Amino acid sequence: MKLLKKAKIYWELGNPFKRRIAYIGWTGHENLGDEMLLEAYKRLFAGYHFMPLFHLSPGKKALYKRLTGREVFPAGCLGGGTLINRDKGYLREFARLVKECPTRFCLGTGVANPEFWAAGQKDWEDDLRAWVELLRQAQFVGVRGPMGAGVLKEAGLQNVEVVGDSALILARESYRTTAEEKLLGVNVGTSRGNVWGTEDEMLDRIAQVCRALRSRGWTILFLCVWPYDMDSITALAKLIGIHEPEIHLIATDVEHALDVCERCTTFIGMKLHSVVTALCAGVPSIMIEYRPKCRDFMASLNLQKYSFRSDALDVDHLVNLSEWLASNRTAVQDETRKRIIEFKQRLTDGASKIKEIIRPAS
Repeated sequence: MKLLKKAKIYWELGNPFKRRIAYIGWTGHENLGDEMLLEAYKRLFAGYHFMPLFHLSPGKKALYKRLTGREVFPAGCLGGGTLINRDKGYLREFARLVKECPTRFCLGTGVANPEFWAAGQKDWEDDLRAWVELLRQAQFVGVRGPMGAGVLKEAGLQNVEVVGDSALILARESYRTTAEEKLLGVNVGTSRGNVWGTEDEMLDRIAQVCRALRSRGWTILFLCVWPYDMDSITALAKLIGIHEPEIHLIATDVEHALDVCERCTTFIGMKLHSVVTALCAGVPSIMIEYRPKCRDFMASLNLQKYSFRSDALDVDHLVNLSEWLASNRTAVQDETRKRIIEFKQRLTDGASKIKEIIRPAS
């Protein structure tokens, strides 16, 4: 398998007509969010081919440039997801990218919250200074939200723009004005304990919300965005008392996920990109803020009033808010749509600036 993968990469590298961008991201793991982000980059950079940064010896790189007149990778990007200061592996990959790619950028990348990770994960190390030094060598730094931008600016990196989550570029141009009556979309998943509070307490509170809404005539639909989240979803369905739950496991097909969400009256989600998907489909949504990245995203759209930490869930408030969002669906859609359009423009403008930098180098 490794030999075939390597052969495929060499085949891709052998085509001198493809304009390549090296991509760092957690793709190929059947996680809808990460696949959405790669799809977003492909849409923003139509005509470019994204592939992993592949090491070639200096001699091979020089030969390639002599034969084709191009760099192997004229550009490289730190892709979508919470990659900045999250993991030493990403730090090493980005250091290689900075060394090997003439143009370096990120567009909608998330920034790990040092306070949260220092308290919650024993093997996490704060490498923010090293990240800032590398990001200073990037021609464009666009991040997901204002909280992440604040972390970087406080650490001394000033050339940071808030461009929104990359996946917002996938938002549909028009929304359904009506949905199935009282259909609640719900997403939960595993986080290996890295949540505000505990996962069991969070599931219990969400189950209470769903039971209360069912008693008021609501139906529940479950969206699973990663196969490893199925256990959490089936456990939640059991807590609610649903014996034959409607569960949609969608790990790679973005359009299918948008279609499923579009049916919902409102949506309550834990995994960040389950809520991004619902909002891109025009569904008023409540974010279960299991990590700070969730609030960072919601704050970028000025929707933080619909974001609630997983260790401080008020059941009655969430029940009433779900029904309020259903009753005020059109107004909430309009409010959200304006912000999404603004960030789609920011992402598009950022991509245009980056492409102008890439062209002379390629």
